[in-house]
Amino acid sequence: MEPNISTKLDKTLDKIDQKILKELVLNARMPVSVLAKKILISKQACHYRLKRLEDEQIIQGYKARINLSLLGYSSYCMYFKLVDINEEQENALIAQIISKDYVRWFVTCTGRWDIMVTFSAKDNVEYNSMMKEILKILGEKVLHYETSIILSTNDIWLKDRVLLKTDLQESNTEEKIIIDEIDMKILDILQGNCRAELTSIATTVKMTPEAVNYRIKRLQKDKIIHSYILSINKEKLGLTWYQIQFLLKNIDHKEEQKLLSKIKMIESVGYIVWMIGKWNFEINMYCESVEEFRKNLMSIRNLLSGYIREYDTNIILKKYKSKTFVNS
Repeated sequence: MEPNISTKLDKTLDKIDQKILKELVLNARMPVSVLAKKILISKQACHYRLKRLEDEQIIQGYKARINLSLLGYSSYCMYFKLVDINEEQENALIAQIISKDYVRWFVTCTGRWDIMVTFSAKDNVEYNSMMKEILKILGEKVLHYETSIILSTNDIWLKDRVLLKTDLQESNTEEKIIIDEIDMKILDILQGNCRAELTSIATTVKMTPEAVNYRIKRLQKDKIIHSYILSINKEKLGLTWYQIQFLLKNIDHKEEQKLLSKIKMIESVGYIVWMIGKWNFEINMYCESVEEFRKNLMSIRNLLSGYIREYDTNIILKKYKSKTFVNS
């Protein structure tokens, strides 16, 4: 079953560019030689198109998605409503927060919240320390805030929605894999650019390309490297990023998964995050218009009819930071 991407990309990209994005969404580390064969163009033409998509900032980056739970981390998201703050003050606070190594993801938004921050910690003590530091930075500008523990995420945009990969676990499990400093360096490089060549990585970590390749394959086998993902600039495609947070009532896990499997089939849905906190999960979608968002929201509300206790919507305005790995 082919993922239906034409309605989202036809207005800005030709069929070959669409095929390139579709393949890289599935595996962003795919060599150009393999990618060119899959879409039936020359290697040179493939190089040219990739470079153009990067120069036009449609492709924003290539990342290895790291399973931090296997390294002993849990992930958390804090949501803040700010008060009595001007643009200059907000920019200064944002710069302070995103400079913290433990902060993995930061966005500004409008709706219930003004900013959202995701970070990862090894235990409750470390989590509490990070949370307090962020609260100290924001100080009296915080009107109110909430915190959630992220359980897992399911990235589905532009993918086959029937044959999806497993969710990425974000919460610390009993299983923990010990890796050395070289593995940590390799993961840090790949989360920044998963298309980095073996020779380049080898030079950085002072090993042979063959040794680096062996380590990457082992990290993949151990599922520490979950997948290789493509970062696409949704604004360049004329899309707005909406987020809906849901609190449900009187629903068991099996029924919830059944309903969410239907929600995943909605084309605009980009990814779903399961969490512990006020909300059960949040649905992120990319829509061309308010009308499209409202239509999809009504479809989701209809599917969850009888189970919704409360829901909130936010529009994500700008992503300032996005990392999949914490090297600490």
